[in-house]
Amino acid sequence: MSEQELWVHYRKRRSVDRATLFFASTWRCDLAILATVQRNATEFQLFVFGHTHEAESAFTTMQGTLSEWQPIAINTGAWQRVISAEDLETWRAGRRRGDVLSAQPDALPPCYSVVVVRPYKSKPTAQLRYWTRRGGSWQLANACSPVA
Repeated sequence: MSEQELWVHYRKRRSVDRATLFFASTWRCDLAILATVQRNATEFQLFVFGHTHEAESAFTTMQGTLSEWQPIAINTGAWQRVISAEDLETWRAGRRRGDVLSAQPDALPPCYSVVVVRPYKSKPTAQLRYWTRRGGSWQLANACSPVA
């Protein structure tokens, strides 16, 4: 399905979401531009992106389209400390309002979202993990340590 057909389909039925349209049109455009300067440019299987301030697990960007190309995308988030809403409330509860409002990012528990891609031969897989400090050492974990 071409980009124009996606937009027509979207306007008529609204069954293709905006993210799908964005990725489909952007990636097709980027591949066409890249192919003019790099002859071996091909459709990729995994797209890791970040700096959107919220990490997201892997998702299919062109699901719902008729395209055979179905790359997976995963969002690392921004390289900053992360904390769940529940843990933020726990952290905030033990502090004065002025201290909370003037706190710097390093006042939060040390935990950063990262994407891990294991070595592969044919199809890559990606996993959203967290680089966190536990017991005095840094390690990868499935979630940030809860705030005490």
